[in-house]
Amino acid sequence: LGFTVTLDAPTTSTVTVAYTTATGGTAAASDFTATAGTLSFAPNETSKTVAVPTVEDSAVELNETLFFNLSDPTGAALADAAATGTIINDDSAPIVVPGMRVSDVSVTEGGVLNFAVTLSAASTAPITVNYSTANGTAIAPADYTAASGTLTFAPQQTRIVVAVGTTDETAYENNETMFLRLTGPSGATLVDAEGQGLINNNDVAGRTITGTSGSNLLTGGGGDDVITGGRGNDTMTGGAGADDFRLTRLDGFDRIRDFAPGLDDLVFSGIASSSVQVRTGSYAGVTGSDVFYGTSGDHVFLQGVTPARFSIATDAVFV
Repeated sequence: LGFTVTLDAPTTSTVTVAYTTATGGTAAASDFTATAGTLSFAPNETSKTVAVPTVEDSAVELNETLFFNLSDPTGAALADAAATGTIINDDSAPIVVPGMRVSDVSVTEGGVLNFAVTLSAASTAPITVNYSTANGTAIAPADYTAASGTLTFAPQQTRIVVAVGTTDETAYENNETMFLRLTGPSGATLVDAEGQGLINNNDVAGRTITGTSGSNLLTGGGGDDVITGGRGNDTMTGGAGADDFRLTRLDGFDRIRDFAPGLDDLVFSGIASSSVQVRTGSYAGVTGSDVFYGTSGDHVFLQGVTPARFSIATDAVFV
């Protein structure tokens, strides 16, 4: 820094003035070399320059200021006794390319997989990346909704969530996986380009329940059960799930307490579809559908199900 001290007019005698640098601005004492002394103007001399060295460093910082002060003049009066020196920063921040990754997530089927795509550091410029889903053991669209597109991170933004919906099925199956993959980043480096989505099954495994030749009380679980009453007058309850109630010749009279049309099936073995007849019936004071089948007078009572709700075409299977 060069501070110029001037007289507004030449003199015929010597003029002196003391000078010193001072902190108090934004510059620290370590940013420049403290300087002090006395200037002497010879007759007819009107300008002097005082050099104040600054310290070169590598820190990225704002411009900084220090003060240069005059005092104790002889032969002249001080018109402006203080000046400010500005040290201009000449360092620049290194260019850092942020890393990008996508998280692994899990959800119970029917929920939403929220994949978090994140940057290791904020950027001053927009960053983009392409994304797409991919099948694993989970298959779109049966198990989840496929998705693809481009993500754009605004300056200073470091996190975007990609939501992938899953399907709530009724079939029991193992937990399944799918993937969200990142490609083609601009302004970032891919650190982890693949996130795994785990879809947890929420269905109950079905059971196979078989009665004896007597009159049985048979109850299924929460899955897709197969219930066979056999000979005798059986009372059957499927429970939750899509249940199959297996019937054949000489099964006698059976009762199903919770048949769900459109979900459960009557499975007739060795029975002609033309022999099936549906009538309104009642049992123990409860109305329902009495389904007669075969040629031996066998029938099954569907408790609480009117004939209008039961369809031989959709609720009966013949094997």
